[in-house]
Amino acid sequence: MDDRGMQELDALIERSLRDEQMRAVPAGFHNRLNERLKVAAIVERERHRVRYGAMAGVFLFGMLGITLLFAPVMSYLQGWLVRSVPGGMGYLDYIVVSLLNTSPVWARTSAVVLACGIGLGLIVSGTRVIQMRMARNR
Repeated sequence: MDDRGMQELDALIERSLRDEQMRAVPAGFHNRLNERLKVAAIVERERHRVRYGAMAGVFLFGMLGITLLFAPVMSYLQGWLVRSVPGGMGYLDYIVVSLLNTSPVWARTSAVVLACGIGLGLIVSGTRVIQMRMARNR
């Protein structure tokens, strides 16, 4: 519905309710409303907590899996390079240094900022969880 239609609908409702008498709010209405709003806020906070907790779990599990896969592969690769390829470790060092030198400054900077942001986010969320648990235990 466009803005003009909404204005016409508002005017129609105003004309219809103009002659109606104002009635008192039922007893306890505000208390029930506040309780429902608090429950809705708690539910929304819990949804966010579960969503971010699940994302953090997937991220950490993925990083653990990559680490458990990557560390043995790299150690095998290093051993293989030392034993099988003459000058293999020097070639590996050359690749690492060339990647670091050729990558743009903004890419390295953004990686550092992203890592700091993720670390700060984890610290803040951990602090909030601790505060919520302490508030619940009181």
